[in-house]
Amino acid sequence: MFAIVLALTAGSAHSATCPAGQNRITDLTTTCLGNADSCSSTSCCIKDTTKCGGITDPCDTGKYWDSAKYGVTWGTTTADKEANCCTSKAVCSTITCQAGYKQKTDHSTTYCRKSTCEDVDRNTCCERDDQKCGGLVPTLQCDADKFWDSAKADNAVGATDAETKASCCTAKASCSTLTTCPAGWKKKSESDASALYCASSTCTLQTDGGKCCDSDDTKCAGLPSLFQCDAGQFKDGAKNGEDAGTTDAQKKANCCTAKGSCSTYTCPAGHKKKDDASTTTCDYANAQCTMMEGNQKCCEADTTKCGGISAIECDGDNYWDSAKADVEFGTSDADKKTNCCTPKATCAVYEEVVETQTSRASKSETVAKLLLCMFAIAAVSS
Repeated sequence: MFAIVLALTAGSAHSATCPAGQNRITDLTTTCLGNADSCSSTSCCIKDTTKCGGITDPCDTGKYWDSAKYGVTWGTTTADKEANCCTSKAVCSTITCQAGYKQKTDHSTTYCRKSTCEDVDRNTCCERDDQKCGGLVPTLQCDADKFWDSAKADNAVGATDAETKASCCTAKASCSTLTTCPAGWKKKSESDASALYCASSTCTLQTDGGKCCDSDDTKCAGLPSLFQCDAGQFKDGAKNGEDAGTTDAQKKANCCTAKGSCSTYTCPAGHKKKDDASTTTCDYANAQCTMMEGNQKCCEADTTKCGGISAIECDGDNYWDSAKADVEFGTSDADKKTNCCTPKATCAVYEEVVETQTSRASKSETVAKLLLCMFAIAAVSS
């Protein structure tokens, strides 16, 4: 039993912080581009030229440089590289083409990109099959109450147009089968709906609502296109299902909403509201100012803050820190550097971040194995 516990809780050591085929840099004081989030393998790792991932070399025809082998030691000769770093490509004869297509005639001598043919290889390996519905170009025109059905792409075409239509076309659904209409709309009369067809065998609101439904002129959605809300307001689609009323005043009260105001908009760090913000209304048909419009119409750069001025070059291993956009910079360039710049993170931080993540993953793995151990003990005991 003790052996079972040891086997289940033992795990491989997690020491690598760099991608396969790369090593940690030895000088951990090397700076990254900015804060700790900017530290990455690009700045904190170097290629290991003894591994496949640390070099590049062309493979022989029919093979590819395999990223799964980046951590493998390649050897010393060109033949070693080929043997240790390259993998044979799959041939197109192993691919499954999409419906309506067939393998090209040279499929047995044409290669996919990797050891297994994937969807991305279909253009290389497959061509239209003009004996299948999905391979016909152009497609036939189905009768008015039918549509060319992509689900039948693998069906065989017929000897005549009529036989091909029978094989490749499917009956459209009638508008009478649409069960509901958008808010503020109503189903067409039964006679009209039965004579109208949806785009496919199932009616959907998104595709067929405009054809199968009429706007309800008693609702906000049914107001004429020339209807105008008062200044500073917009016709609110969220109110489409509301009763519009009969008078112009009722329609405006029931169907219109005030546009967003700069007075309630929050400017980004390093910016402040314009002097006229309390009386400025945004133009878009929204109850809140959008970010794009709000930033332009409601806000202006605060030239007393780091985020409101043009960045200057920081000294040495420092960077202009966007996190300090709302900090007042002072008066001189020296003040700007002191208040707006931050020392760049070093690769020592990258080590800590990756090792912390690895430690957490290791602990999770250990917990999982302990649970398995408990189940194993329970199974043996029973």
